[in-house]
Amino acid sequence: MTVAKTGFVLLSLMLATASLARADSLQSSFGLVAQQAPFIQMAQDNNLPISEREAANIAQGMVPGARVLKVKLLPSGTYAVTLRGDGKLTRVMVDGQTGAAN
Repeated sequence: MTVAKTGFVLLSLMLATASLARADSLQSSFGLVAQQAPFIQMAQDNNLPISEREAANIAQGMVPGARVLKVKLLPSGTYAVTLRGDGKLTRVMVDGQTGAAN
């Protein structure tokens, strides 16, 4: 890598770090909270016909307007999907084999 490229990379990293620090400062100063993507725990080689994302979509259909916060695959092969809607937390269980929800 040339000196010019090295300098450019270092400058880019410094600017990115400064931007992130500024965003954190603004969030804490003004009480802003960044929207976070739902946490989906990716199971490895679960061999289930229903994926984590499909389980999240099925659960969201059960609680219209709610936002998926977390998807966890339980040892039984059932997904526990946690959602937030209307100020309430709801957990929907989705069968990893059939997609049946309750």
